[in-house]
Amino acid sequence: MIILTTGLLAIGDLKISVNEDGRKELTALHDEDADRFGTNDTMFEIVESLLANSDLEWVSPEECGALTDAPLIGIFGDAVAMPLDSDDFCGRVVGQWPDAEGVLQKWIEPVETVFGFMDYQLRSPQDDLLSKGYCVFQGGE
Repeated sequence: MIILTTGLLAIGDLKISVNEDGRKELTALHDEDADRFGTNDTMFEIVESLLANSDLEWVSPEECGALTDAPLIGIFGDAVAMPLDSDDFCGRVVGQWPDAEGVLQKWIEPVETVFGFMDYQLRSPQDDLLSKGYCVFQGGE
């Protein structure tokens, strides 16, 4: 299993690192099928264990109002109530149920923080993990 660790850089970016054993596993994956290595499917497989054991989650561009196809990782907040007819929010709808006063509300988990791998058109995060031992997802509001 490829073990990834994270850290926040002083400028607010998310740095994801892999140790030497993980880089060896990445090398084996790359050598096995270089074309598949740079795909989103491979990226999801590599990052799965990190996301499964942290507050970080994949965020879709629609959930945070981003106009990009870059891979996005973020943190969602606790569910909050919004009027049923409201579409003015950044987050994901998690359900509809009455609030404390019995009024039916739409409940969303707002995106609190989002990070994007903005060099996605040039290379993949796993390319950087393999070549440098880390990749950087830029922070944003």
